[in-house]
Amino acid sequence: MTDDAAAYDSPAAPMARAEMTPGQEPADMTADAGTLDQRRALEMVVAVDEHEIAAAEQAREKDVDQDVLDYANTLHTDHTRNLEQTRQLLDNAAGGDGMAMDGTDTAGTIASTDGLATDPAMDVDQMREKHEQERERLAEMEGDEYQRAWLEAMVQGHQEALGMLDNRLIPAATDSEVQQHLNTTREAIARHLETAQGLQGDS
Repeated sequence: MTDDAAAYDSPAAPMARAEMTPGQEPADMTADAGTLDQRRALEMVVAVDEHEIAAAEQAREKDVDQDVLDYANTLHTDHTRNLEQTRQLLDNAAGGDGMAMDGTDTAGTIASTDGLATDPAMDVDQMREKHEQERERLAEMEGDEYQRAWLEAMVQGHQEALGMLDNRLIPAATDSEVQQHLNTTREAIARHLETAQGLQGDS
């Protein structure tokens, strides 16, 4: 198995953009949906990090193979680090009112094509609800069934996170520090996806 303990700022091998499954539901939140406010984009990264940390902690409590446990530990370490960095950027953003992007007001409301406004905070709420339901579903499983389902969830979740970063979050960033953080986040998630797919093949 490849060394998964690389830090978030380690160079990553080039990797193709994630391909979404045809017919993917809007709840996956990977499709274009207008330009996000940078603070909202960071809040969505926080939600992803929190879910991956919780999923890793769950796997640690299950009877999984050692290489899968090592992967869970890597997820926990990397996403904990990224969560701290993302929260620091959010704290910095909270000090000013000038982070609204084109197509938004300073409250982060997105102007929709039909003239109505949608609140991107709903995306964060939907993500957290979906993540919680996924962990509850997995918690009921044990042994090989759990390991297979957990790895499948990691593959799907990291694919969705890449799609969200590529289509929504990275395009929303104009601040150079936020752009760098989101791109570094993407590199790490791509590594996590590649490892999860490799573990699936070994199972």
